[in-house]
Amino acid sequence: MDCIAPEDIGRVSGTVLAKGPQVEQRVIYLYGPELTSQSDCVKIIASVLGKEVKIEERDAESAYKMFTEEESMPPPLAEYLVKQFGKRFPEGVDAAFGTTIDRKHMENVERYSGKKAMTFKEWVENNKAKFLS
Repeated sequence: MDCIAPEDIGRVSGTVLAKGPQVEQRVIYLYGPELTSQSDCVKIIASVLGKEVKIEERDAESAYKMFTEEESMPPPLAEYLVKQFGKRFPEGVDAAFGTTIDRKHMENVERYSGKKAMTFKEWVENNKAKFLS
């Protein structure tokens, strides 16, 4: 996961709206400054909140059952989530889309906004009160 902060998306969007894209780009890929696994994201949140977490992996069948029965998700969505997030992607591959993340695109936030992209931990720290409310 790339964990891009909404503030970074907003800064880049505002810059592009005001000044236009650079070098006539038709698509601007935006990623956070680091790739972080989903379990590491949960651990970061827990650390910032001063909590302990235990992460348990589920097999495909129990995950599907949880999504459809406990979360009331439509079966096609549950099937997609189980299939997509059950895969083990190598580093540098976006788990949500299965596409390779080009590291140069991870610099686009700073390239367009002039400010370094916020790390996931910084974002959690800035939003700690929301997590605790």
